[in-house]
Amino acid sequence: MGTGEGKTLVAALPSYLRALEGKGVHVITVNDYLAKRDFETIGQVHEFLGLTVGLNYAQLAPEGKQEAYNADITYGVGSEFGFDYLRDNMATSASERVQRPFHYAIIDEIDSVLIDEAKTPLVIAGKTIVHPNLYYVCARMARSFKEDKDYSYDRIARSVNLTDQGITKVERAFGIDNLYDLDHHVLYHFVLQALRAKVMFHKDVDYIIDEGAIKLVDMFTGRIMEGRSLGEGLHQAIEAKEDLEITQENKTQATITVQNYFRMYYLVRNDRDRENGRGRNATIVRYGCDPNTTKSSAYSGRSRRRCVFNR
Repeated sequence: MGTGEGKTLVAALPSYLRALEGKGVHVITVNDYLAKRDFETIGQVHEFLGLTVGLNYAQLAPEGKQEAYNADITYGVGSEFGFDYLRDNMATSASERVQRPFHYAIIDEIDSVLIDEAKTPLVIAGKTIVHPNLYYVCARMARSFKEDKDYSYDRIARSVNLTDQGITKVERAFGIDNLYDLDHHVLYHFVLQALRAKVMFHKDVDYIIDEGAIKLVDMFTGRIMEGRSLGEGLHQAIEAKEDLEITQENKTQATITVQNYFRMYYLVRNDRDRENGRGRNATIVRYGCDPNTTKSSAYSGRSRRRCVFNR
């Protein structure tokens, strides 16, 4: 189905049918706004037909999440379903878990959820202790580095590396003989993180500063990702770059890729713009899904015009 031809309305049909099995249906969207919109609109239809519906979002208390997941149909953002799965695996008792066995998922804008956003794994992290002065010192050093002289930057692979001249600078600054020595691997790591913060992350593009705190921006939706932070000291490197107070570093406690998460569902159905999704079926197959396009029953009278850009 093309844009504006009613994918959201049509999705109500299979979600209702599968919900009758009593095993739960997850309707997954790309952001909280769409999840709440579908919950408040399409959810009324399901309730009229005798089903229960729930809305899953990050700020919901565990008791509220249990209620949402126990509903016949649960609306929410894909990443939040994944984080709930990770938290359930970290739970110390069955009563702390919120999800039930996976059964059926309907994904709106599957290209975004399973391909674009799937490049970053889902991670839950705890706190670890590193002296904040190390971040500030490395940030000051990174400011003095010059591209192609002290470091190289591959913009396609998004990777940075110190050159021989850059390594010599670090060794002289810290009074050490060999930066690659095992005794200095922590220093080497944080110098690289400071360099990544300098060249790969830009204020008001990749993050904003809100009340003295770094908040990441979702590159696909442009929305602020509340409660999310970068790992391996990179978030703290950005804080040092902006001369902010250093928060405690996160250490990974649980992680899963989006690909592995969605493979746990018995059935996955996608609502995708057929005209904008060509060429991506090969990627969808990697999830164990067999792509099948259903043609429209009537000819579309929509007129496609060229894009107009205004400044």
